[in-house]
Amino acid sequence: MLVSVGCNKTDTVPATYGVYVKSVTVEEDVCTVRLSRSGKGESLQDSVIAVEEVSGNFFDTYIYTVSFDGGATFSAVNNLLTQDGTILEGKEYSTLKIVYDYDTIYKSIKSDGVYTKSGRTHTHSFEVVEGPFQVTLTREVPNQSVWYAVAIGGTVALLLAVAVTLKVVRGKYGRKEEN
Repeated sequence: MLVSVGCNKTDTVPATYGVYVKSVTVEEDVCTVRLSRSGKGESLQDSVIAVEEVSGNFFDTYIYTVSFDGGATFSAVNNLLTQDGTILEGKEYSTLKIVYDYDTIYKSIKSDGVYTKSGRTHTHSFEVVEGPFQVTLTREVPNQSVWYAVAIGGTVALLLAVAVTLKVVRGKYGRKEEN
């Protein structure tokens, strides 16, 4: 359900996604746990993704806000890592680093996270902190109806200009031939 506020539309029912463990690595005494909104197994917790649409003349901008409790995420990850080798298989580490990956097929999404591309997947990565976690991503989409109107209007203007030019040229040369 969308509610219109001026030129902005806000999604009043944000989507809820699970937060899943994507991968776990231990390198140089640092355990890095990568999380994602899609995955297998049991979700660590729920994340909320709210979308706001800002309509412009030539482009519409979608603002995605992803939020969840970073403290609860650290607790859930610690519980998983301390289970008898379920994830780490006995590897030692002194520092825990949690990274949230927002994977998408849209290359037009921008963020202040670390951007990587693998095949058709565009990933924006953010380090999770203990406390409220929130990131913002934006996507600009062409306003197709405006661009079609510009294309049709430009084509009509070009055809009119060609027709007027032909009429003028024929008129000038036609008078010279008559004399």
